[in-house]
Amino acid sequence: MWIKKRLMLIKLLQRSPFYSAEDLLKVLSDNKQLNIEQVIVYGRMGMHTEALYILIYDLGDFTGAETYCVTSGQSVGTIIDLVQTQSTQLQPTRSSSLAANKHYKSSDTKKEREYTQKMSRMDMMLKKLSKEELEERRTLFSTLLKTYLAIQDSQIMLSRTVHLLNTQGFYLDMSKVLSSISDEWPIEILQDFLTKSLRRSLHVYRQSNIVVGLSRGENVMVGSQLIEIYNDIGPIYVDEQSLCKKCNRYLGDTVFVRNNDRGQLLHIHCAKILGLIDSDENSS
Repeated sequence: MWIKKRLMLIKLLQRSPFYSAEDLLKVLSDNKQLNIEQVIVYGRMGMHTEALYILIYDLGDFTGAETYCVTSGQSVGTIIDLVQTQSTQLQPTRSSSLAANKHYKSSDTKKEREYTQKMSRMDMMLKKLSKEELEERRTLFSTLLKTYLAIQDSQIMLSRTVHLLNTQGFYLDMSKVLSSISDEWPIEILQDFLTKSLRRSLHVYRQSNIVVGLSRGENVMVGSQLIEIYNDIGPIYVDEQSLCKKCNRYLGDTVFVRNNDRGQLLHIHCAKILGLIDSDENSS
């Protein structure tokens, strides 16, 4: 019954916009068992550092922390697993049990591989990110990296950091990563991350060169077409005595158009009456 009620509460917190996150957080802070609910409310408030701290240090749920970053704080993964394990006072089966101060096993396990595949599918299912969404995700993963590097257990810290770099390195800046980690780290453990990062950088560089080349070619082509149009139209002479061919009034300093077929000069509204231009073009 307790598990069912918690799941209903979590579902409500995730989906409902009709509650004050600030007021609710004050209530949840008094109950340390409702830390999953606190994570959701922190995410709603944009307090991602606090949410990640709970996921990593209180729950030991690294998978949930990375899922949190991928979804920009909208999800922490399979909630029912965490609720059930909390209720039975067992460690989350998908975490590395940091909360229990146990040694973390190698990430090269079946569960880790399944997690990586799941994260890849989740990323592909998400809509194409806008610039703002991409920047937010990068900020979240940068915060997560700093949190991982602050873990006191060196074995867990190294394993989780390398796993993060290898699976979510797309959102991390290579220069910032290298300035954050210890100089004593062997280059071999960073090989995968560095290789992918350098390939992406080279790809972006080549892609930008292609765009620049296409833009230059398009500018040359448009310029050539414009010259041809000018040659076909010929010069247009307008003075104080120039008249509109429909209303026979002086053009003066008004906006006018030229009929390409006959070379006649017309006021905008006269050309509209004759059907030479659309009404939408009247404002241009």
